[in-house]
Amino acid sequence: VDETPFGSSTSLVNAGVLALDLDPFDIQRIEVLRGPQGTLYGANTLGGIIKFVTVAPSPASFEARAGGSFESTEGGESSWATRAMVNIPLGDQAALRVSGLRRSLGGYIDDPSRGLEDVNGVETSGWRAAFLLNATDNLTIRLSAQSQDIESDASDDVAYFQSPIEPIAGDTDQFSPFSVSSDVTYRILNGTIDWDLGWASLASSSSYSELEQHHLEDGTLAFGTPSFLIEDIPQDKFTQEVRLSSNNTDGLEWIVGGFYTLEHGLLDQEIFFGTPPGTVTGLTASIDSEYKETAVFGGVTYHFSPQFDINAGARYAQNDQSMNQGGTAVSNGVEQSSDSAITYSVAPRFRFSDRTMLYARIATGYRPGGPNILGVPSVIPATFNPDETTNYEIGIKTDPIDGLLRVDASAYYIEGSDNQLLVFDGAVSGNTNGGSAESQGLEWSATLTPTDALTVVWSGAYTDAQLTDNTDPIVVGGVAGDPLPYAPDWASTLDVSYEWSAFGNATAYLGGAWRYVGEQSAN
Repeated sequence: VDETPFGSSTSLVNAGVLALDLDPFDIQRIEVLRGPQGTLYGANTLGGIIKFVTVAPSPASFEARAGGSFESTEGGESSWATRAMVNIPLGDQAALRVSGLRRSLGGYIDDPSRGLEDVNGVETSGWRAAFLLNATDNLTIRLSAQSQDIESDASDDVAYFQSPIEPIAGDTDQFSPFSVSSDVTYRILNGTIDWDLGWASLASSSSYSELEQHHLEDGTLAFGTPSFLIEDIPQDKFTQEVRLSSNNTDGLEWIVGGFYTLEHGLLDQEIFFGTPPGTVTGLTASIDSEYKETAVFGGVTYHFSPQFDINAGARYAQNDQSMNQGGTAVSNGVEQSSDSAITYSVAPRFRFSDRTMLYARIATGYRPGGPNILGVPSVIPATFNPDETTNYEIGIKTDPIDGLLRVDASAYYIEGSDNQLLVFDGAVSGNTNGGSAESQGLEWSATLTPTDALTVVWSGAYTDAQLTDNTDPIVVGGVAGDPLPYAPDWASTLDVSYEWSAFGNATAYLGGAWRYVGEQSAN
């Protein structure tokens, strides 16, 4: 989010099952950087990174905006949202920008056992404030704070038979003896300084973020009697990054920087019998963890000619982790780990003309290993190793008919090693390393704008992703040739929109979209 890495860098605070759900109301753009990044972004960017770039405060003029939406869902409740923003200049050199939102997503899952309908509604509220000061012509300071809370009444799960996989009752039915819930809150504070030194530009970003999760989950299936699990997962993270980059855009461009992060997390669980509020069982488990990472990085871009340039860079990262596990239902003990990684990126580009560019890229990425949940030693190792990917890509960006058609297309091959896998020892889950995997395919996007009002976008992808080594036959069960989960062979989207002037300064638009996702393996 802007300059703040969001979420956990470890596997010990449910980071693998929680993605940022940031409302995009006051967003300038969303950047999707595909493939391992290698240089500027480090840990956990094996497949790429999604960057939310918010709108900066502007001293130029006062601005206010508000919006609302309403949706209906077949077989479910309606949904609505309200959003508002105000930009307030504070003199000629400073400004304050504040935005807020409230969103209600109607449920569509029913629970016939309790006679309830539409149990999985979600309520979201949040705000964001940003202050900008142009202290001098060369120095800009930007401070921001934001918070968002997401409350859900039930999961989106449907009750189904394991074999064959078919719904037990209706296509959108689940069964639970009581209401489960989830409450996720995150807060992000950031201070960014941009200083133009003349010969170079210095950027400093300091961030502090908090992520709190509270879950009430149904444990009836696991214990054979009505029971539930209460889970609290607080996490806080401090990051500091400094970058120095050249101001020259011809010949040789360069960037160097350093990165530091310190993260604390707690996974606290307790089992209760009966329905809420239930009876205390005395079964508890907790994991107190710490993650510290230090990294340095650098890159150069050399322009051999106006048509041809090469970008190359590398990043070295060192992390140290520790965890303290306790409770009555699990083994108690302390575990530590430490590892390092060197990632790199090389990307040549050749411009045939102002409207056509051919590019290639080789880049690597890694995900940290770490200490494991303490379980059965033969199944869950004390620590697990990092996994790594190497990406090979070639593509073309072209505007063959000026202003009418724009085409982006690429082919890629990704090989991964020491893939991190989730395993279960009969009591707790942990992590281990499998063999290798590969993914190859094509991606494309074509944008047609026959008029200023009409835009047609067709995008899609073909993916062949599979294991190339056998995994543990007991706890994992994958063999070479098995497809990777959640990777459909084909996916495509067609989006059409038409915009016109309605009256005065008001505009209206009409749009439609078609999306196709092919079959995919779920495990």
